Amino acid sequence: DAIVNVMGERSTPTVVQVPKNSTEEYVIGVTARDQRRRCEDRTVSALKLALGNAITEPKMQEAIASKVWAMPLVNQGEEAGFTIQGATIGATELATKVMQQLSNDAASGSGKDVKGCVLAVHPNASDKENKALVQAARNAGFEEVITLPSNVAVALAHGFDKVADVLGADDEGDAAANGGETKGEEKNSQDEQGEEEEEEEEEEEEEAAIIDSPVKRILVLDVGARSATASLLLCTNGLLQTVKTVTQEGIGGWYIDDSLVQFCTKQFQRTSQIDISAN
Repeated sequence: DAIVNVMGERSTPTVVQVPKNSTEEYVIGVTARDQRRRCEDRTVSALKLALGNAITEPKMQEAIASKVWAMPLVNQGEEAGFTIQGATIGATELATKVMQQLSNDAASGSGKDVKGCVLAVHPNASDKENKALVQAARNAGFEEVITLPSNVAVALAHGFDKVADVLGADDEGDAAANGGETKGEEKNSQDEQGEEEEEEEEEEEEEAAIIDSPVKRILVLDVGARSATASLLLCTNGLLQTVKTVTQEGIGGWYIDDSLVQFCTKQFQRTSQIDISAN
């Protein structure tokens, strides 16, 4: 099970609110996200987009033009930095704050210090983006850091490398997706005969054939903020291999949000004759 954070949530948004002064602390995650509208000039979201990327990168230029961030950006070395209250804070430094929060939450939930972590990275992430993420983890105190493609991480998290468990050969009642019953599950009554018994045998044979198949094909779909990625994986004897990854830009949460805002704006203007598109 996932360890919950201090807010009781199982996931922590990558959003950082920079404090006004030295007496305040950084605000990370849900609280920073919820307070973003009131503190836009010192709240950084879409942090992973800036990690390891200079502001001259095409996707950074697109994000800046779309006003993803309310504060000015400048290059800090080879990476984007955010100008907040007259100071420049690099993306890696802000990511370190998030990693420290995750480390604290993990330690609190497990009752012991956490010295290692596995980072799920986008299959198309560049080396410099991955290096920046790993550096942030090391800066946060993680001694052992391993990166894993996010599509493989999803497959492992769902147990697709252990097909028998996924299909319910060892767990009761989890093979419904295949239209069958758990292999070896006892009948509810001992007097089932005829067609029902034959159907059960056919279903068990079909399930056993799936489990014994040497190659499993897994499709992982990741819909992010600005793109959607589909990955085809093969699982052979528990070994996962990425066959093909395709990313389509222009499909994601940001575009969905923008479309909804435009629709609501037009509907409001149609009913009230007031144009709020410039707000």
